[in-house]
Amino acid sequence: MSRFPTSTSLLFTTLLASFGAQGQQRPAPVLATDISRRADGSAELIRYERAAAPATADAPAALRAAYGLGQQSELRPVGAAETDAFGFSHQKYQQLYQGVPVEFTAATAHSRSGAVEYVTGETRHITDGALNVRPGLSAAAALPAALAFVGAKTYQWERPNEAAEAREHEGKATYRPAGELVIVDNVLGADEARRGRPVLAWKFNIYAAQPLSRAWVYVDAQTGEVVNQDAIIKHAGGSFQTRYSGTRPVQTTYVKVGVLPAYYKLHDTSRGGGIFTYNYQRTPGAVVDFKDSDNQWTAAEHSANQDQVAGDAHFGAAMTYDYWATVHGRNSFDGFGAPVRSYVHFDTLRGSGYDNAFWDGAGMYYGDGRTQFRPLTSLDVCAHELGHAVCEKTSNLVYQGESGALNEGFSDIWAACVEARTVSIYALPGKSTWTIGEEIMWSGTGALRSMSNPNQFSDPDTYQGHYWSSTAVGTWDNGGVHQNSGVLNFWFYLLSQGGAGTNDKGNAYTVTGIGIDKAARIAYLTEKLLSPTSNYASARAMAVQAATTLYGANSAEFRAVANAWYAVGVGSSIAFGTGSPLYIDYVALGAYTRTSGNDGGFSPASSLAPASALTRCVQHTLTYSRGGFVPVNAMARSYWNAYIDYNQDGDFTDAGERIMTNQWSYSSDGLQATFTVPVTALTGLTRMRIVMSGGADPVQCGSIGSGEVEEHFVNISTSLAAPLNLRVAAVRSASAMLTWTAVPGATAYKMQYRIGNGLLFLVPGTFTGTLQMLSGLTPGTTYTYRIAAVSSCNTTGSYSTVTFTTPTARPAGEAPADSLAATLAATAEALAAAHRIGANQAPDQTAAPLGTVPNRGAAIATATAFPNPATDVLSLTLTDANGTETSPATVEVFDLRGARVLSTAYDGNSGTLQVGTLTPGLYTATLRAAASAPVRVRFVKE
Repeated sequence: MSRFPTSTSLLFTTLLASFGAQGQQRPAPVLATDISRRADGSAELIRYERAAAPATADAPAALRAAYGLGQQSELRPVGAAETDAFGFSHQKYQQLYQGVPVEFTAATAHSRSGAVEYVTGETRHITDGALNVRPGLSAAAALPAALAFVGAKTYQWERPNEAAEAREHEGKATYRPAGELVIVDNVLGADEARRGRPVLAWKFNIYAAQPLSRAWVYVDAQTGEVVNQDAIIKHAGGSFQTRYSGTRPVQTTYVKVGVLPAYYKLHDTSRGGGIFTYNYQRTPGAVVDFKDSDNQWTAAEHSANQDQVAGDAHFGAAMTYDYWATVHGRNSFDGFGAPVRSYVHFDTLRGSGYDNAFWDGAGMYYGDGRTQFRPLTSLDVCAHELGHAVCEKTSNLVYQGESGALNEGFSDIWAACVEARTVSIYALPGKSTWTIGEEIMWSGTGALRSMSNPNQFSDPDTYQGHYWSSTAVGTWDNGGVHQNSGVLNFWFYLLSQGGAGTNDKGNAYTVTGIGIDKAARIAYLTEKLLSPTSNYASARAMAVQAATTLYGANSAEFRAVANAWYAVGVGSSIAFGTGSPLYIDYVALGAYTRTSGNDGGFSPASSLAPASALTRCVQHTLTYSRGGFVPVNAMARSYWNAYIDYNQDGDFTDAGERIMTNQWSYSSDGLQATFTVPVTALTGLTRMRIVMSGGADPVQCGSIGSGEVEEHFVNISTSLAAPLNLRVAAVRSASAMLTWTAVPGATAYKMQYRIGNGLLFLVPGTFTGTLQMLSGLTPGTTYTYRIAAVSSCNTTGSYSTVTFTTPTARPAGEAPADSLAATLAATAEALAAAHRIGANQAPDQTAAPLGTVPNRGAAIATATAFPNPATDVLSLTLTDANGTETSPATVEVFDLRGARVLSTAYDGNSGTLQVGTLTPGLYTATLRAAASAPVRVRFVKE
């Protein structure tokens, strides 16, 4: 399996889950699960290994375990499972917390042959007991806040005959909203500290007549504040262009009532639950049927009132239904044969004209145009509006921000697909697959949007590139839902038709098109895999999964999907070889190895495989080799390039990400390259790409020609490993020795210590080598020492710790601890001990606890050095047995070799010793008072 990361991270984890079926407990299986996460850490794509996948019947328990939900959360099935032409069963689940629905959550289990293969969707993490689900306000008390938020002049339930219309269209007694208690994210609240958190809210379906709008409005059930909204009426780009499709065959219904004249009406009962087209008569509440006496709906009969556009709406709905049924096996927009209702001559101003069309959650409404457009019943607009209906029943993408842009973009995709198929059947003139609403402007030129060139109408073709909209949610375009759809449109166009160029991020791309039919199958499965708040990164991840499911992980379709996303600035590209006789057969990095055969030119990364552990600021060695057939007496030179996506932005084009450049060799194996991970590399799983090609500088996107491309995951960490085998040896009453095993990538080691049960670790300094002599210890005292490796960029790894206690008395024959002879003797003994325990390191320095050092038998009891460590100056003080302090007369400083490096009279006036000229390290100062034996104290020069 393969998967590509976004601004989200990947985790390879093992989950233990207990599944119950029909009241019986099963053993808890170990589920090897590959989880793709969003940037906020929430799971959105979960794969199961086939051998350990949960049974379809156990999906609710498996999903709960995979999403890590608490005991007060549950996942409840929504409707019946949907089975597709590929043998998959798709069952959607809604999250509930303490029995209250959690909005915008939708987890779908995708099963085949009775086992769950993967799960898509999203849940909300709500800690058990963290949310009060008893409302402080009633629904009636919360409704005025929702109405004030909408601010309409007139609402649908205030119109005449609204009850009859509500029963006819939606099967309910009235449009007046009744509150439903839900949990929803607070995205509109005034208190920034509460933004983004789930709250208990009343959910209202507010259908406004003037000005027209319809949306779910959420009111905090405790505070009465509006915290979220989700538009139900989705406008086609804010305004639409329209055109007639000409005279086309339509299915109608014959009506004969008593002695009244017979007539035909635009009711098609041959498709699903029926296709019904009504006359809104530009007057709210006055919906009637279109009628014709002989079923020959001629322009002469119907053009006076522009009634002929009812035929466009009826024909467009039928062609859209046929497209979904024939190409995707979907029975109407809901998959279960829901009736399709269209309302022509819609108007909110009683005849002034309406420059739009929309889907309101139950039907499609078409205005006659006003200042910009003619009647908005063109084929692509019809398909676009029904596309919103399909989206509502699949991913239900929230109509705001990036999820809203995807919602609009998918509707444009289906507009293009329906139009292309219908044109191929009926040879309709004047239509362009890759523009939306191209035939309808009063000027007779232009279009609303272009999928092949979004920039033409000021829409972006690159994620966050030129023309990208940053408008806020709740403003005119609700976070750029129409404008930013250009990115998805251009992705689909490139996936279908192919193309090459350089995007707004400066990345050159080449995409080999796979045709509109295959692209549509991938887009449809992608839309079904998405969940309500999915963004562009999620869309890429699900599109890659869809291509893998439909066509395989190393298919041309898989490559085209990834490269088309790279072209629009989302994620990385796929470079691939031609599947020639020469291929990459071995890759090793640290403990990670992969031996492989000819993978057909490309092998995707898999987070189910082990990942090589890489440490920042450490040099690593990559080993690689070539396999395949080379003719006798022939020499085949191969160029090798390697890349790591250090900043995890989905591509390999950033500075420093090319870790091996055009290394060439005639040899087949034994090849190596070294590289150092920069300190700026992001931690966690990221992709590494290795390219073997017949020529230098292979392309990042598309075919590299002869050779192969392999991708692998590496796991980058911030710190070095803890030193192994930290041991203490040659413990004396006043000395000891530490040894440890070298840490790969370490340039130095940091040592710290504490005495007894103290909490504070003292820091003598940083050293090289893997052996340290300790002297100046106090007899009968417990010490704890810890050692950590330090990298070249001065990051410190984990510590290893050892504790020991010095003997109470100096054994007979042991030299005084402060004598040079004692230090040398202890070193020799420690080296012998180190050899015996198998440490193959040599000593390089000595170190000792710092601070006050006793002077046995002298009139002066102690000497003190401060600050310690010192940088430029050092204050030295002598203290006698009575506690009287005095300054030394002379000072001599010796290094660890015992060589004198400084001898001077002490400046008693300033009380300091100048040590700025000393090399950083550990030193011993010998102090003499006027009439006293010498006293020694150790200090560190930084």
